[in-house]
Amino acid sequence: MAQIIPDEIDAAARRSHAAREIETLERLERELSDEYTIYHGVHWARAEARAAFYGEIDFAVVNRLGRIVAIEQKNGTVSMSGGDLVKTYATGAKGLRAQVTRNLHGLMREFGRRFPGRRLDIDHLLYLPDCTLSGAPPASIDPTRVVDAVNAGLLAARIVELFDERPSPATSRETGGAEPPDACDVHLFLSDVVQVTPSVDALSRLARRHYRQLSGGLATWARRLEMQPHRLRVIGTAGSGKTQLALEELRAAKAAGKSALYVCFNRPLADAMRRAAPVAGCCNTFHELGAWVMRQRGESIDYSAPGIFDRLAGALIEAAPTMQATVDLLVVDEGQDFEPAWAAALLQLVRPEGRCLWLEDPSQGLYRREPVPLPDWAVLRSPVDYRSPHVVVTLANALELTDEPMQAGGVVHGFDPQLHEYGDEASLLERTHAAVAAFLAEGHAASDIAVITWRGREHSHVIREERIAGQRTRRFTGRYTEAGEAIVSDGELQLETLFRFKGQAADCVVITEIDFDAWTDEVRRRLFVGLTRARLKVALVGSVSANGLVLGRLASPDLR
Repeated sequence: MAQIIPDEIDAAARRSHAAREIETLERLERELSDEYTIYHGVHWARAEARAAFYGEIDFAVVNRLGRIVAIEQKNGTVSMSGGDLVKTYATGAKGLRAQVTRNLHGLMREFGRRFPGRRLDIDHLLYLPDCTLSGAPPASIDPTRVVDAVNAGLLAARIVELFDERPSPATSRETGGAEPPDACDVHLFLSDVVQVTPSVDALSRLARRHYRQLSGGLATWARRLEMQPHRLRVIGTAGSGKTQLALEELRAAKAAGKSALYVCFNRPLADAMRRAAPVAGCCNTFHELGAWVMRQRGESIDYSAPGIFDRLAGALIEAAPTMQATVDLLVVDEGQDFEPAWAAALLQLVRPEGRCLWLEDPSQGLYRREPVPLPDWAVLRSPVDYRSPHVVVTLANALELTDEPMQAGGVVHGFDPQLHEYGDEASLLERTHAAVAAFLAEGHAASDIAVITWRGREHSHVIREERIAGQRTRRFTGRYTEAGEAIVSDGELQLETLFRFKGQAADCVVITEIDFDAWTDEVRRRLFVGLTRARLKVALVGSVSANGLVLGRLASPDLR
């Protein structure tokens, strides 16, 4: 189902205004997929006025790449006269070709003024639901751009055909110099045309939907690789689609009736994968597998005991040689946080003909572990981040947070990161509350915002806050159930440490308690992990020294 903007058409329907246009809009909403967004004007239709979106244009359908098909709907009788299609109004007859051309050019000029050097890519259709064209149409009318009463049921299909013929906006080579538009800019522009504030929900859906669609490419071509035995190491940047690849592998194994094991480092990531995977029980952290071994031995587990996680890891390493190799598919995620002994233990669980994937991003190596040696494995690299907004990727590259520059592959241009400065604990809490309040004021739900702390639980001044900006926080309490599940508080606003939030994402991210006095590899990695958690917006709450170092790096001529 397509997204319509604005989505409040009930008032116009109750007034019985623009009934024919509403009928068309509702049909297009049903028949077009969620690949498309439809902008319209029926929400402010009046009895004496048409429900046009812009001039004589009734609807503008936009695909995920920012290309537009404008639709002009003409109800009633349309005739041919003087080499044109003509509609007779109370004020006289008007040629349709000149009307639509004038309005298309008007839209393009307005977009060009707002976004200099960019050219709106817009096609058009003339929809005549009450009129059947007989014989050849006038020379000024392209018959492939007309849908009459005979073909009214094919309107949505014709729109899709136009997009399929050329999905992407024209390149600068095709337009003679103008650059193609950014999809996010197109949506912002059209939202202004219909006199609405861009819906943060729509932007969120746009970011999430297109991230799944675009990053799914990694899953598609990685799974086409053939090797025997299948041993594939994927080195992919944040947002490159490693999770989608893992899920596709798990789904394929389930469909084939094969056993699968997904292993990661962070418990929150494992919990998220359990919710998404076809078989929840196949997703575990390495330490959860160790806990299973200890329970099989009848040993008790005290998660608050010092060194407990070393004991859990040791239990699996010790037991692995005695366990049967029954796993058909092994997927290791967050491989940069694993130790060689852990890898050796897991690989012993895989059948000789089994399939193994090792997914990692060295730039997210917060535990500063050396790469696990995997000799003779095929290596696939993916430097494209499909999740982060373009401005975040640009900032990460400007700060040289990764050894090799990332590429921005998403459709969201994004918003400039907000930088807040604190000097003491009181101002730290004040700035953190202000950053969250700003996102809430912009229309974002508390559940779409994450506050992540630079410091760990033991040293954080923020992590125990029960409320931030008036919102109850959902945070790890530091306690575990007997089964080893983290106990979290009941709230909408996620509050987590940077280390525990790795592998997850939110529309809006506030990175708080940022504090360092030297630019180190650890600082680079933490900043990279924090920034790339955001789908739409990010705010940083840093100390005087940290903010000074960041701004100094950005101002350095060597980094320009």
